[in-house]
Amino acid sequence: MTEFYKDWEPQTLLARKYKSRPALPIRGGWGYSKEDAVVIDRAHPAAANFQPFNGVEIERIFIQLRLWEELIGIRPEGRQHSGCQFKLIKQSLVGGENGKMYDLMECDITALPDHVFEELKAEWEGPNGFRSPDFDEDDHLRRRDAAMVHYVGQYWFEISSFFGKYDDEGADDDPPVKMPAMPSPLM
Repeated sequence: MTEFYKDWEPQTLLARKYKSRPALPIRGGWGYSKEDAVVIDRAHPAAANFQPFNGVEIERIFIQLRLWEELIGIRPEGRQHSGCQFKLIKQSLVGGENGKMYDLMECDITALPDHVFEELKAEWEGPNGFRSPDFDEDDHLRRRDAAMVHYVGQYWFEISSFFGKYDDEGADDDPPVKMPAMPSPLM
């Protein structure tokens, strides 16, 4: 992140920039290290946006928003990217001080520089594009793949508020249902 973003709490910045999305129940940092972990807070007022509470969904939403900020939001015009996606490579549960639990997610991040995206899109949709019998789709996809930006991003989440807990904790369990006896099979 840039100097501009380092002083912004992710929850505040993301809620302001992405108003069409529900605010995230998070505190803490941007998740670049254990010390800067995103704290997913089940008791945060924004947790009401995620009922039943799903911490994993919140992690995935945060990853997408942070990578949009890294590849679009903080970059100057002409250096931004399109088609920003992530794929989980590895996920680790890491213990911390005072019983805190952390989720470390490593993701393969992919995106295309905007100018390449626009060129390939114009070619695809143009008069000699994918509808044309002469269009070489394999070559088009090869050039797209060669221009694709790839990097591995690490995302640290402090998950103690929900790890190993369930929404129905403390609620009375339903009594077991007694199933009728099944007849013996005829032999």
